[in-house]
Amino acid sequence: MPERIFFENQPLEALFRHQINDSDWHDKHNTLAIEQFTDTIIVSVLQSLNLKNTRRAITGGLSPKKAKQVTDFIHANFNRQIVLFELAHLVELSEYHFCRMFKLSFAQTPQQYLMSIRIEYAKQALKTSTYSLAHIALMCGFANQSHFGRNFKQRVGVTPSSYRRQL
Repeated sequence: MPERIFFENQPLEALFRHQINDSDWHDKHNTLAIEQFTDTIIVSVLQSLNLKNTRRAITGGLSPKKAKQVTDFIHANFNRQIVLFELAHLVELSEYHFCRMFKLSFAQTPQQYLMSIRIEYAKQALKTSTYSLAHIALMCGFANQSHFGRNFKQRVGVTPSSYRRQL
């Protein structure tokens, strides 16, 4: 793919510069985010071809029943790697369609939702246990303590150890 495609498509360029470029592609715990990025890139490239869309615009989001299925699954499995295929298969949608419906329903991507759940469980563990940060990181589905600390600080504004001291 010629590099010029990123400069002709400002949303795709912004996605690359601000999200994809900062991702650790070798971290197996980023699989869900990487799948979402690649789906977005593929759709964006296809849209740039100006193919005529014969379908109606999609509105709504996931049904309440399917949304509950997905959130229950994420809460039950937040401590392990979850791949996009699992979530989409759970509600019988394609990965791309699932991502769109999920974002309409929850105003965030599945990866962002999963990360927020992991952070909430980690905050609870920091409040109620004396486990080491490395143990909490693994318990909450992070690849390691560094991955945990980076995501925790990004979302909460302080490091996990600072958060624990503030309690």
